[in-house]
Amino acid sequence: MTWNAGLDGARVDLQKMVDIFGKGDPRVSIGTTSNFVVESSRFSGLENASDVKVAAEHLLTQMNGAVKVRDPLFSSVGLSGAFWKDQEMTRIVVPVTAEVRVTASCTAVATVTVDGLLVDSPPPPEREWVGRAESNRNVADVLRLKDTGDLEWAGLYKILEIVCGDVSGANTLTEAGKTMIIKRGWATSNQVDAMTASANNEKVSGDAARHARTKGGVPAKIMTLDEGRCFLQGLVYAWLTDQQT
Repeated sequence: MTWNAGLDGARVDLQKMVDIFGKGDPRVSIGTTSNFVVESSRFSGLENASDVKVAAEHLLTQMNGAVKVRDPLFSSVGLSGAFWKDQEMTRIVVPVTAEVRVTASCTAVATVTVDGLLVDSPPPPEREWVGRAESNRNVADVLRLKDTGDLEWAGLYKILEIVCGDVSGANTLTEAGKTMIIKRGWATSNQVDAMTASANNEKVSGDAARHARTKGGVPAKIMTLDEGRCFLQGLVYAWLTDQQT
């Protein structure tokens, strides 16, 4: 792996990338000048920094999305514009985008214990999810959506569609898919009903709703946008974790 791509972001988020992706492929590390870099076999064979930039942007989308599955307070890291090949640096201008951190806390992380004693944690699952995204469109799309920032109802509903379609094989949001995620214990019937009603109904979510006109009054089961984000956070984590077993 001869190419390294420089990373940019808040130090706490860059360090989290090192903690999760410090081993394996892709790998995030601290360079000789205390900068953060990512390297990957996906960059092998690429001739110039422009091609590496495209590949690195695609890879970072998956990595950022994977981290956000377990930590919604994580803020995406980007490219610094510096690329190294065999110690020689090339710089490319990379647009800077601002991201606002979410305020709701719904992190899906558990402490590993045996008989009440702490044990070594298994490898971070984010590394496996990023690897799986290369060959699984559903995983890739969910990680990409997670990396877009604070999701509104439309984005949350897309994730629900993908997960339900994945487990049912229908590639869309069907009653069969809803039933399967309920049977697997990933969600309750009330949660799914509240999520879909709140995402679709303008009487609940106003202009943020997916539809401008719906029949009937306010649904009996609803949730706030923050509650919807937390619900999908747990659903995605359960779905990805279940696929590992």
